[in-house]
Amino acid sequence: MITINVLTVITVLAAVFALLDGVARLRKSRKSKALAVVQLVLAVLMILTFFVALPAPLSLVILSIALEVVLVLTLVTGGRGGRPTLTIVALVLNTVVLLTALGWLAIPGLF
Repeated sequence: MITINVLTVITVLAAVFALLDGVARLRKSRKSKALAVVQLVLAVLMILTFFVALPAPLSLVILSIALEVVLVLTLVTGGRGGRPTLTIVALVLNTVVLLTALGWLAIPGLF
């Protein structure tokens, strides 16, 4: 059974935007595809956490931290391909997910 709340929707949106950005970067960029591939893998794993039980080290918090690092590196390096808007939206949504999961951000009505 899946409980749908606002945090779940934000998490799925963050993963979907990261997935779309990774696909766009993978298709357009010819130089550095490593970050795009890592971004794709992390986004797919974040989506899979809602449907299957992943091993303990691959929790949503760890995946969110890793995706946050990859999105920041992608934004800073500014590789060709992709759209910076998708990266920024995915980064903001993933930051909300990460801060909420760590308990550092409490938004009333989020749960």
